[in-house]
Amino acid sequence: MKDAAFLEQLQQELSRRSLSPKATRRFEDTYKMLGVQQEAPVKKRRHKGLWVTATAACLCCGMLFGVNAAFPAFAEGLPGVGRFFEAVNGAFASNSGKDLPVGTYLETYSEAEDVNVAATSGEYSLEVQQAFCDGHILTLSLDLTMPAQDAEPYSWVVVPYAGIQNENPNRAIVTINGTDYAPDSESALFAQGNGHFTGSMAFQLKEPLENGQEVSVSISFPELEGRLAVNQGENGEIEFLPLATNLATSFTISVNAEQNFAFACNVEDNGVTVTNVEVTPLHTTITALGIDMDNANNDPVLYTMDRQELTLTLHSPEMQNGVFTFDSVPQGTGKMVFRVYKTSWQEEVLAEFTIDLANKTVTPSTTYEDDYVLALDGPFHYDYIYGEIAENKTFENGFAVSLMDYTRWDNISRCVILTEGDYRAIHVDVYNLNGDIVASGDSQDVEYSLATAQSDHFSPSDENSPYASFQILLDSEQGVYQPARGETLTIVVTDAATGEELTRQDITMTESFVQ
Repeated sequence: MKDAAFLEQLQQELSRRSLSPKATRRFEDTYKMLGVQQEAPVKKRRHKGLWVTATAACLCCGMLFGVNAAFPAFAEGLPGVGRFFEAVNGAFASNSGKDLPVGTYLETYSEAEDVNVAATSGEYSLEVQQAFCDGHILTLSLDLTMPAQDAEPYSWVVVPYAGIQNENPNRAIVTINGTDYAPDSESALFAQGNGHFTGSMAFQLKEPLENGQEVSVSISFPELEGRLAVNQGENGEIEFLPLATNLATSFTISVNAEQNFAFACNVEDNGVTVTNVEVTPLHTTITALGIDMDNANNDPVLYTMDRQELTLTLHSPEMQNGVFTFDSVPQGTGKMVFRVYKTSWQEEVLAEFTIDLANKTVTPSTTYEDDYVLALDGPFHYDYIYGEIAENKTFENGFAVSLMDYTRWDNISRCVILTEGDYRAIHVDVYNLNGDIVASGDSQDVEYSLATAQSDHFSPSDENSPYASFQILLDSEQGVYQPARGETLTIVVTDAATGEELTRQDITMTESFVQ
């Protein structure tokens, strides 16, 4: 699991990229986690888990381009897009330090406007399918098609970004009401099979627009690059090859700000003061003064009351200026919690506010002490959790359960199954204590590589391991299951063809930490 080549590639990425301080910390911590597993003391509890929807917002940068950021229903309707997206979420690091995943819950507010315009270049076609603008952010969904034989080698397609000094002549350009926007980070459309690659773009407008105003948009992609689905670089590294060129089209939509609202306040807690709250179908913005690196070495966090963490997408260059933009909340959300931790390990809270959207009020609160779900010692206060059978593994019919884990920031759950034999198609079901199936997955006969490290794969036995292993991503119709700390789950492995039960073993989610 901790392949030396993969770790080396990860470390090379860290030194090669120009990252924000937060992104650098995340990258360094991830590298350490993969190289030497850190363990944190936890309180063992037994609770039912939470369902986490598979609608994940993409980690992108400044002017964003990524799967599922704006149109989760569109993305989920395409085979495998959610899982593939989650597996690579975070792979494209920011050069500007600005993240902009937005509109995860757009479908709970308004229908995106159908656009259905296409750009063509030879046998390549790029269709803008839908778009939405709340007056602050413009989002659009894309479908790139090409001959199936051309698409087969690639797992995703990259749109070249501007470069640190805007020096890339092949950078993508999107013009909105006469103003050019260029993605300032690598951006991707993900393979769906049969020659299709899908994704979405989102742009923070430089000047706000009023409800009903027209938004004229033109896009130009001078060049696209395909990311090989297997490692074919000289040293096994990820490799990109040029694809279509000169794709351009345009369209016009109207601003829909009917469901936007904002309210002013002046509420202080421990030196932090919240002065304004703004909510739209695409984003939630909190203005909070008094947060700086001296008292809070970490970005603020915004939770729903069931502890769904809304991704921080954008903040002012200086934290003390206090404008923090998060992903949107579902329509009808009554309350949310704005929390400022003292450190990135989230062990101590500097300030906290409960925001009542229905009554448009803000009050200081202490849910970190007295709310079961939001408490610091609660069962879901972690970014990564795992249960492992490290010793005395029990093999039945040649199979044994080794590990199950869940990673919050990628919204990925997986299990590792060991076998004493060769590859065999297997199916995995995960049961809670009530006997309900909470997650499932199927094996894939794909060998481990840098390209498959975060997806389903099979690793044959070698000199380093006497057993072959399956990595299987877990999902369900309700979304990715988030286990509670101390929760015991039963993993059942069956033959995929016959349904014969091969092994049934319990695993307890005992180890977790905040990243």
